[in-house]
Amino acid sequence: MASLTWNPGINQYSPYVVLTVTEQSQSTSGNYSILAYSLKLYRPRQIYSSSSKSYNVKINGKTVKSGSTYIGGSGTKTIASGTTKVYHNSDGTKTGVAISFYQEISITWSGSSTGNASKSGSMNLTTIPRASIPTVNDSTVYLDDSVTIYTNRKSSAFTHTITYNFKGQTGTIGTGISTSKAWTIPKSLASKIPSDTSGTLTIYLKTYNGSTLIGTKSITIKIYVPNTSEFKPSIGTINISEAISGLDSKFGAYIKGKSKLEISYSSSGAYASSIKTKKISANGATYNSSSATTGYIKSSGTLTITATITDSRGRTVSKSTTVDVLDYTSPSISKLKAYRSNADGTENDEGEYAKVEVSGKVTPLNDKNTKSFKIKYKKSNESTYTVVDLDNSAYTLNTSIILPNIDGNFTYDIVFEVNDYFTSTPKLEPLPTAFTLVDYHANGRSMAIGKVSEGLYTLEIRGYTNLEGRLFLGDGSAGSLIHMKGSSIGRDNINYIAMYDSTGVTRQAYFGISSNHSDNFRIGMENGGKVEILEDLDVGGEFRNMSVPVNRGAVPEDWATINHAGVWSCSNGNYINYPAGASKYGVLVTFSRYFGISDYIIYLYIDSYGRTYSCMKWNGSMKGWKTLAT
Repeated sequence: MASLTWNPGINQYSPYVVLTVTEQSQSTSGNYSILAYSLKLYRPRQIYSSSSKSYNVKINGKTVKSGSTYIGGSGTKTIASGTTKVYHNSDGTKTGVAISFYQEISITWSGSSTGNASKSGSMNLTTIPRASIPTVNDSTVYLDDSVTIYTNRKSSAFTHTITYNFKGQTGTIGTGISTSKAWTIPKSLASKIPSDTSGTLTIYLKTYNGSTLIGTKSITIKIYVPNTSEFKPSIGTINISEAISGLDSKFGAYIKGKSKLEISYSSSGAYASSIKTKKISANGATYNSSSATTGYIKSSGTLTITATITDSRGRTVSKSTTVDVLDYTSPSISKLKAYRSNADGTENDEGEYAKVEVSGKVTPLNDKNTKSFKIKYKKSNESTYTVVDLDNSAYTLNTSIILPNIDGNFTYDIVFEVNDYFTSTPKLEPLPTAFTLVDYHANGRSMAIGKVSEGLYTLEIRGYTNLEGRLFLGDGSAGSLIHMKGSSIGRDNINYIAMYDSTGVTRQAYFGISSNHSDNFRIGMENGGKVEILEDLDVGGEFRNMSVPVNRGAVPEDWATINHAGVWSCSNGNYINYPAGASKYGVLVTFSRYFGISDYIIYLYIDSYGRTYSCMKWNGSMKGWKTLAT
């Protein structure tokens, strides 16, 4: 508060004038003060005056009040009062504010002239705190980027301390800062948002005048986790090994159709993120895990194995490696021909020798595959074979041998067998008896045409037979009437019955066990038709509706390999992909979205306790099992 007093000093009853100025309020944001003023005339004794007298009040160089008034009378009279706004300096200070007043008096008091009242002075105002307000050059930045913080201070005397807070992690950016501070946002802040890619950072600016804290202001910026390798999850070494015992030590390589891969890998998040999903893609299948055993390898050459992970920030990373797979096929036989001969191999239908010509092949597998070629032969009515080992120095054999002591009175079974580490492929070639046009057996109850009768109480015919007229079979008793024996072992050598029209050309019906294309039992028209089943149909293997299998027999070990509609039996318990908590024994029914092979399959599984589960394979990937009934 400031007060100015004018008194003419004539005597103790002289009139006098007082100006009082006080600080009424302050605006920190506006940086100004409101001053209240009062100009009063004090009259201890009566003043006799009827004239109008002028006056004015000035504050901070500005006339805040002026006018005229009557001074006659006694007591205290308020001539002027009010408020005025005075702005401070940018640092909040305001000193030496000029104040003054003028009041016309000009009367005679006790014989003396009073003159006019006037007085001037100054006052200092209370300093207004002026905290700096921070700004930044960029409000959206990435971790490890630099951001500049500006103080925007109100006085060159101000200094600042800058700190930050991010999800509870605090730190000091700088002290004694004058106008700005460049700051690299710590990468470690990413650990505070393991499940997000961005967050809000608060920067605090404390303003000091010397050691006095004037105030604190703050600003927020959004920071982002960079989408770079440092901030993505990582996959360790993909470990791959042979899952089938003995193959690695034997071959030191992976083999198509015989090897299974044991795959595993480790993974870790980045800056506190966690791994949410793990996958392995290999051999045409996807496994939702960091470890898996594949089915048998389907193709040879280079096989790619890919590991994929996704972390809690939604960042996905994949890593691939490859393995080389050797091609493999089972031992094959391209030729087996056996005929009666002389000792030198010259063909002779009545010879007591047999010349056998063979060709076969074993897959080398880097020359580590086991191989053997054998010819076995016996009389057809005997059970024990005589075995002849052939040259096994190479993986391909094309040779012939002559077998001695081949009795012309008997048919012989001659088998060429090619073996490797995994399996054996045999092929049988019957060697007929020696040729004779008609032969009667000594038992008097058997005869043969075109061969020697072998005493089987039957009529034997060697060669093609053309029967004209009707053929009646059976005597009314139960039992099989027709036996057909193939020329060898394997699907390509099984006989069938075909029925033709009068032209002898067009096949009208097809009845038999296999042709060169299938092991199936088929009845019906070649170009369509139907079969009427009068009793129960026992399907022990695969039953087809046109080309679509609707019964596949036993479930494969890896259910994810199923790509047909079908009904499956679960009997051996060696399964993967089966429902958690379910028995491994039961019945699996699959429904295909498309005709034939499909990557879209619906699974319905009823286990041995009657519990029912469902699952779907979508785009080749199996989804989770759902329990339908317990």
